[in-house]
Amino acid sequence: MLLPENRLTSRRDFEKVKRLGAILTTPLFVLSYFNRGQKGGSSSPRFGFVASTHLSKRATKRNRVKRMLRESVRLFIKLEKERVSGTPLDVVFVLRKRILDQSHEEISRLVNTFLPKVFKF
Repeated sequence: MLLPENRLTSRRDFEKVKRLGAILTTPLFVLSYFNRGQKGGSSSPRFGFVASTHLSKRATKRNRVKRMLRESVRLFIKLEKERVSGTPLDVVFVLRKRILDQSHEEISRLVNTFLPKVFKF
């Protein structure tokens, strides 16, 4: 499970990332990210996940994919803790339909490929 300091929860923050952030497109998801700076807040990165009903009408399918993606992000943070911990980024994953057919390994591979590009290392 992602730690509370690594969760992006408020609607306002999601909208800010969407409005001001940069976009990185992959076959399985779209990554929007925004550097929020050091304005008195936490300096740890925060992650949010969007799985609309366009992805699937079944909440169980949407939740399963979000759980797999959250776990992949958690493992990425654990592996890259030294480089990631001081970066005040907000990252939002907007999921695409193709992600429903992918295994956990494939999702983890894509996360480990594209998150370093977001964190610029």
